[in-house]
Amino acid sequence: MTIFGCVSPGTTVLILVALPIFVLPAYFLLTKMDVKGVSMETEYSAIPNSPLNSTADEKSPDLTYKDKLLLVKENLIQFMALSI
Repeated sequence: MTIFGCVSPGTTVLILVALPIFVLPAYFLLTKMDVKGVSMETEYSAIPNSPLNSTADEKSPDLTYKDKLLLVKENLIQFMALSI
């Protein structure tokens, strides 16, 4: 906030300290509101149902070492964000 809002560091700290105070009232106001969404009721008999083509004996193929490293590489940023 000090860079983008051009406010002093002291003001930034005061704003950030006051922010959690507004979270609880906003939460209670949102839970008290009567929000009615549009829901379409469907009978289960109207939904087509067909058996699966696969058998229970089939095994999923094991991932190779290269595939595992590729998955780790793709998800590394999310893991780092969670751990910081």
